[in-house]
Amino acid sequence: MRELADKGYFTDFLDDQQKKWVHDFRTIPGDHVWKIGRQRGKTFAAVSEVFETMATNAHWIGKYCAKTKDSAAEILVPTFEQILKPMTPSLRPQVKDNTVIFRNGSILKWAGTDALSFDKLRGPFCHRIALDEAAFYQKLKEVESALLPQLITTRSVGGKALYLSTPPLSKKHPFVSRFLAAKAKGRAQEGTIYDNPRLSEEDILVVLDAFAENQGMTREEARASTVWRREYMGEIVTEVSRVALPAWTEDIAKRCTVERERPQYFDGYSALDTGFDDGFGLLFGYWDFARQVLVIEAEYKAQRVTTATMIREAKRIENELWGVEGWNGTLRGAKDLYAGMEKVPPWIADRINADAPKQPYLRCADATKLGLADISSEYGVAYIPAEKHEKHLAVDFLNIAIARGQVEVHPRCKELLVQMESVIWNEARTEWERDEHGHGELIDALVYMWRRVDKHRDPRPDTRDEMWRVLDATQDALIGDILRGRR
Repeated sequence: MRELADKGYFTDFLDDQQKKWVHDFRTIPGDHVWKIGRQRGKTFAAVSEVFETMATNAHWIGKYCAKTKDSAAEILVPTFEQILKPMTPSLRPQVKDNTVIFRNGSILKWAGTDALSFDKLRGPFCHRIALDEAAFYQKLKEVESALLPQLITTRSVGGKALYLSTPPLSKKHPFVSRFLAAKAKGRAQEGTIYDNPRLSEEDILVVLDAFAENQGMTREEARASTVWRREYMGEIVTEVSRVALPAWTEDIAKRCTVERERPQYFDGYSALDTGFDDGFGLLFGYWDFARQVLVIEAEYKAQRVTTATMIREAKRIENELWGVEGWNGTLRGAKDLYAGMEKVPPWIADRINADAPKQPYLRCADATKLGLADISSEYGVAYIPAEKHEKHLAVDFLNIAIARGQVEVHPRCKELLVQMESVIWNEARTEWERDEHGHGELIDALVYMWRRVDKHRDPRPDTRDEMWRVLDATQDALIGDILRGRR
């Protein structure tokens, strides 16, 4: 082992399946994806391959990326210390400032993807890129944009990238599409904890029982859970414990993603979740009182745009949907909402009048009071503050409505539909996890809208006075006939 290690050969110490992973990676052209569960040794195999490649090719450059800077060090350092253990100490590569320097002039740099720390791995070229935990990068596409161009000039001599990870929490993570594309071309590997030849069935039961105890489950419940299936069995399943809208099942989505003819009488609603770097989300819908259903008709989502652009788009969509042409005296519903309330926000009070357009009935937005006042004074569009307290409860109420079929979405709202399937909670269940689809701004807008909908208000005209007038006239005619001796 020492003789092999001293010459830079480390993959000889891998088991047969790991050797096949490495052999295929090296011999099949193109970037590869390893979707492999925990306790199978994917990181050990990948780092062994990279170290061997650096040690046996002079002046080559490798890059290693993990989810965070800390996790990169926590994963990589113990792994390469184990790999280099058989090596003569004087021949081992040096480690300095997140860089492994080999005796032949090759180097391996590592970094995380948090806070854009992967920018430190930029450079003119490299020969190996290992993207460990790739299924948990919040911005995988940005990482790829920063690193993959470095392979352009080295692919002809064997430069390539390796994605390796357990499956992501959501099926919508781009890692899934990378895996499926690689699998179709014979460039993907899969593996489970049961494939590890160093673990007996008894060893695996110890792992399973420890996992079950930690999760408060029985052994059978743990084995059937999405966490075990995803992390140890390498299955692509959405993590149900973290999904924002678990009620939006495949069946519900099929039934409630519809193009619906709007009723004659309805109340329109608009909801806004503001942001700049993360972006903002706008939703437009109406409450169908007769069916007791909230129908989302349109959306708008963008990043790093001005307030003027945001409001211009909001006005455009309101005009296209509901024919709104004027915004002086908006928020017809504010009069009902704030009836009897002593402290009506000044920008709302200015907009409560008889000249208000019929639609939308109400707008709400997640923004500061100053921001809402500025929007009203500068652009003539009034929003009431969104309700944000007890977010987890509000999301639960929305899930109940979805399960009852009380939320429908027009097929053109593609961004919202993606987020309804893909958005997940952070580990603390306080905010959404950020990913390439945003930070759940459209889900937030949907929650705000559902909370503000007046579900008891009937927008249809009151016909009772007309009904009584007709009945009175009929009664008068009948009495007249009787008095004249007619039946």
